[in-house]
Amino acid sequence: MPVSKETTFEELKQRIHSKLVDKLDLSRVGELEGEVLRREIRLVVEHLCDTENTMLNRAERERLVEEVLDETFGLGPLEGLLKDPTISDI
Repeated sequence: MPVSKETTFEELKQRIHSKLVDKLDLSRVGELEGEVLRREIRLVVEHLCDTENTMLNRAERERLVEEVLDETFGLGPLEGLLKDPTISDI
């Protein structure tokens, strides 16, 4: 059974998210605020992407990073809808 590119992307996202959770120093997370914390976590996620030897193009990599950040800080798949100014009800 062939594996779709989207399935592989989702598996990669889950692996990176799991590694991120393992790497997080929760005592330090409480010391950082909003955008500083998000920026620090972004760097960790980007590093994890590098260590996974992913064959993602720039747009796919950015999507992966954003989705992991949304799952970490926000409401996961709902974040895109919340950011969309054309959507008023979810």
